[in-house]
Amino acid sequence: MLHRLCLSLVLLFLAVPSMAQTAKSNSDLFLQCADYDNSFRAIKAQMKSENTEAEYMSDQKRQLENRIDDHEREINRLDEILKIMRNSDNVWAKRDREFQRYTRAFEEYDDFMVGFNRSRQNYQRMIDRSKHLRDELKGQCFGTWSSSILDEYCGQGNSRMQAFCSRFNR
Repeated sequence: MLHRLCLSLVLLFLAVPSMAQTAKSNSDLFLQCADYDNSFRAIKAQMKSENTEAEYMSDQKRQLENRIDDHEREINRLDEILKIMRNSDNVWAKRDREFQRYTRAFEEYDDFMVGFNRSRQNYQRMIDRSKHLRDELKGQCFGTWSSSILDEYCGQGNSRMQAFCSRFNR
């Protein structure tokens, strides 16, 4: 029984390198890997530029939230004054104006959040695509490629494959 298990493991180990060797001399796979690599690099560059916009939008969101909080505090302060001075038309007018400013700020915040959430969803899609491409690269493309494939595609200076070839010091 142990003898069969050992023999099976040896045969498995012998079969795996030959399968890997076959996979790493596939021209179509190499071209596909070059495309994956180009897409991965492009998404990473886009995500890097999106980070600057995300920081700006987060800052805008905080400013809008602070404005809403300021208006809410002022409304609460005026409400406390109105508990004492119920008949003051001047305080009621100030409270009404402050409530209108609060309402406008809240509407502006709601409008902003539509774009903010859309941007977050788009960024998440980029993250998901980046992870998928990274997994494809790791699963299919890295490792040892036959020298004939590397010579054929990396010696040409083809821009489509240049970035991927650079991973192999070519």
